[in-house]
Amino acid sequence: MNNIFNMEKIDNKIEEIIKNSWNSFHAKVVSDLRNKWRKALICPYYNDNHTNKAREMDIIVEKDFSFDVFWWSYIIRLQLFIECKYNKNLTLFWFDDIDYESAISLITNMNQIGRNNIHHDKSHYITDDKKVAKLYASSKDKDTENEDFFKWINQILNWFIYYKDKTLNFPNDDITNNVNVQSPNITIKLPLIMCNNFDNMYGINIWENESIKQQNPFFQLEINYNYIGYNNIPEHKYFLIDVVDFTKFDLFIDDIIKKEFESIKICKPNFE
Repeated sequence: MNNIFNMEKIDNKIEEIIKNSWNSFHAKVVSDLRNKWRKALICPYYNDNHTNKAREMDIIVEKDFSFDVFWWSYIIRLQLFIECKYNKNLTLFWFDDIDYESAISLITNMNQIGRNNIHHDKSHYITDDKKVAKLYASSKDKDTENEDFFKWINQILNWFIYYKDKTLNFPNDDITNNVNVQSPNITIKLPLIMCNNFDNMYGINIWENESIKQQNPFFQLEINYNYIGYNNIPEHKYFLIDVVDFTKFDLFIDDIIKKEFESIKICKPNFE
């Protein structure tokens, strides 16, 4: 009888952990992405060179897409570096014009189709209104460094910078299993903050006196990031971070394929 009573108490405690833990959302994202993406790295650790501390990432997923255009045939590999976040707080974002020149340089390095190409505007980073989020605040009275998004931005950029130029070893990888697979012509790598939903997220333009609007299911944060790189060399880089509503993730991927991939297909770059 005591054992049954103790098990009930343990079960209640476990249910409370599940209810209140952000890992429940993380696990839900993992389960969904494993069903849809062939390759996924879950919670890999790395050593932060700046603090010399071990850090945990959330998810890296990878998928190859094949395209045939006339006599061109090539593969685009998409890698998403995902930070999973359960956003409980009312959050407001202030939007402003994108730094167009910096964005074009970022897109050029990402998709390898040349800086002067007219199709850069087709990138998902260049929205119709050319606006990106630059400021944010939650409903709580916090200093900036205590804001959830401030922490999340630092987390995603720290490990994206660490991993983006490294070779990734995925479980059940065809290459590691000596399966003959074609190497990608282009690998697009995107840092991404995945939120449980956007129910508590709103946006407003900085320079316009307009009403606050419920936030679209995906948008970009523009970040100018200063950090200490390898060999203690100061670095300054421009980033655009996708922020995505988990319930609209499939629409986000469709947007990537439609815009990012189509611009590459149109340009038919030289992959030799």
